[in-house]
Amino acid sequence: MEIHAALANPSCLPCLGPSPLQAPDTLVNDVTLDALARMRPERPDQLRLVSGMSQAAQQLFGEAMLAVSAWHNAVDL
Repeated sequence: MEIHAALANPSCLPCLGPSPLQAPDTLVNDVTLDALARMRPERPDQLRLVSGMSQAAQQLFGEAMLAVSAWHNAVDL
């Protein structure tokens, strides 16, 4: 699965797991997803550099987004 598609689909985020909270249909906008796909951050400090990643999005979904990014980094080696 392409990284942009994986990040755009909340059900594909491995770190969310079962939660009493239902994930929103849109975590971040397409421009932010494109930036995430280009930058492929590996650490939280790198995630903060992605334009459009609000502090709330980083806190709620940052770990999951980093996990998807790390998976794609490993697959592309």
